Parts: sequence; structure tokens; C-alpha cells
Amino acid sequence: MSALSPAYIRIVWAIAIRSIKRIMRRPQSLMPIFLVPTMFLVVTSGGAARAINLPGFPEVESFFQFAIAGAIVQSTMLGGLMAGINLSVDVDNGFFDRMIVAPVPRSALVLGRVLGSAAIALFQACLYLALGVVFGASIEGGIFGILLILVLAGICAASMGGLAVALALRAQAQWVQGVFPLVFVIIFMSSAFFPRELLTGPAETIAGYNPISYLAEGMREPIISGVSGSVELKAFAIGLGLTIFTTLIAVWALRVRLGGSR
Repeated sequence: MSALSPAYIRIVWAIAIRSIKRIMRRPQSLMPIFLVPTMFLVVTSGGAARAINLPGFPEVESFFQFAIAGAIVQSTMLGGLMAGINLSVDVDNGFFDRMIVAPVPRSALVLGRVLGSAAIALFQACLYLALGVVFGASIEGGIFGILLILVLAGICAASMGGLAVALALRAQAQWVQGVFPLVFVIIFMSSAFFPRELLTGPAETIAGYNPISYLAEGMREPIISGVSGSVELKAFAIGLGLTIFTTLIAVWALRVRLGGSR
């Protein structure tokens, strides 16, 4: 079955919809991926409010406006991990085994869950953008800028979702949950909450190689200064590359789990 065939797309869509409905039926599972980034956004915005006066800091209305993109990245990455946790639950209760014996392409089982994470990320990004508007942080890029942020948020969640699915297929739910602290390390070693231009030493070098820096900057640009094109395009290219890479790893992990079957 071709990956572009209507039948394949319907299967992926059905699995993605199931993933979304499953999370929405248990809204309490969304609390950690909203509460933690929101608390961090509030704390950093209050504690680092005067950082915007530093020479070289981007021209922004407030640190809160600057940090919204970081909160979106943090929340969507944590949300992407939910794909792996939910898959682990399906493995434990036997639902995944029933899906395996069904006449569906194996890659669709992975791609559907990854796309489900991306769809949830759209809701997460909308929440933080609305929160920013409520507290007076304008979105300089307008409607087009918001659309770009939503696309990048979905890509960010999908890239983490692919990794989470791979871990769930090769290990257990505890392994996926163990990645939660690693997400914070990756974010703090990026430019998600502080300009890369003002970092020095190893922090500057690490942030420069950290792909999360470019995703955060791609979301931040439409918020603080409008759509530039180059920043968002770089973020899109890096994010899409990450998503393809982690999804391929997840497909490989599934094939290994099944003993090399398609």
C-alpha cells in the first residue's frame, strides 16, 4: 500500500484521531504539559524582566513576550512524549497487538501517533498565544505569523513524538517518562528562554548546535518582530528534518520489535 494512497491516509488519520480523543477524554493527563511550562513562563518573566535592558537584547515589549515561544516549545515537546506513554499503555493492555495483526501498514501505526501529537500541539500553541494576548504581549506577525507558529509547534511535537514512540517500542513507559528531565536540559541549553547572541562560552556553542534553538527562534520571530522569512524557513527545515529522522527511528524500532516484518 502506497504511503500516498487514500487507504493509507485514512488509516493514519484514524489512528491520529484516536490518539487525540484518548488524550481529550483524560484532560488531567494534559496538566503536566501545560502547568509546568506556564509556571516556568511566569517565574522567568518576573525574575528576568530587566534582562530586556541588556545591550544586544532583541527589541521586545516585555520579557514575557520574548519567552512565550520558549513556553510553546517546552509544552509541545512534553506533549510529544505523551505519544510514547500512550503507546506503552496500548502495549500493556493488548490493543497494540490487535493492531499489529490487522492488515495495515506498520509505518501507519507510527505516523498516526506522531501526527496525533502534532494536532494536540496546535491546541497547546493556541493556548499560549491567547495567554500572551491576554497579558498584553502582541503578536507582531499577525495572522500569518500565528499560522507559522502553529505549524512549527506541530513539527516540534511531532519530532519528539517520533522519539517517544521509538522508546516505547524498544523499552517501557518508564523509559519514556525518564526523558521528561532530559527535555528540560535540552531546552535550557538552547536559546528558548534567552537570546543566543548574549550567551557566552560553552552555553553559546551548545545553543548554536542545539536544533531546539532554531525552532524557538522560528516561533519567536513572528511574535516579537514579525515574519522575516529566513528565520522561520530555517526553523521549518530543521524541525522537519528532525521529525523525519525520529519517525524513521520509530518505524525501525517497530520492525525490530516485530522481527523484521514490514
